[in-house]
Amino acid sequence: MTLILTELSEHGVAMAADTAATKKAVSEGGKTEFQVSHDVIKLHPIKELSAGISFYGMGLIGRTRTDVWVADFIRRTASKHTSMKSFGIALANELNSIIPPVKVRVILGFHIAGFEQTEKGSFPSAYQIINGTSPDGAFSCTQRQPPMEYKQGARLPLRGGDAAVYTKVFELLERYLWMMRTAGPVPLTVPYPDNLRMRCEYLRFEIVTVSNIYILSNQVASIGGPVTTLSISSKGIEDYETRAEITREGS
Repeated sequence: MTLILTELSEHGVAMAADTAATKKAVSEGGKTEFQVSHDVIKLHPIKELSAGISFYGMGLIGRTRTDVWVADFIRRTASKHTSMKSFGIALANELNSIIPPVKVRVILGFHIAGFEQTEKGSFPSAYQIINGTSPDGAFSCTQRQPPMEYKQGARLPLRGGDAAVYTKVFELLERYLWMMRTAGPVPLTVPYPDNLRMRCEYLRFEIVTVSNIYILSNQVASIGGPVTTLSISSKGIEDYETRAEITREGS
């Protein structure tokens, strides 16, 4: 499984994804076992569009690993497009040519995020490519969030993959952190400072936390490994890296 996170805010676009891949195997005794590796890059920059793309779901497209296929699709097609929408539609069309919707239904989804120009300026926007919105199971590209101006402190989170534990845990934690911002002699602000880099670190923290919950539980640790993050401002792609460690501004 996977956990991918995309956040739009006044600072820009922050994206994050884990690197775990889970394979099911049957032992000699007939027992189902799971093998987890941490070598799948599920978040890639699209430099030509100053955007990013992340994915969750099945690990193969055709006979090619999904991360390798996505990187190759970017290499082959990104320069042919001038918008995230055009790129997303082309991605959906190619997926439909490889995965016939009338024959196979699969769990596979993508986030594409970056900036789009409007009459009032350039603002964060996000698209989603999934195969669950049409009756025949075909992949389609839809805009999850049109470009808009965000007020200070406003954020739009998007998530994909195995997000059930994540959603409940961080709904509770966000309430507590909000309360602590005005409690006590020294208010607690997380993340601090509130900027694009630290928003990415907070998404990394969220994925690392969920990963540790799975490690300590009776469930397969199917979310984990180093976390890939990507930050995009109105100036373009700022940072792109894969690591597990959470760092503070200036450290």
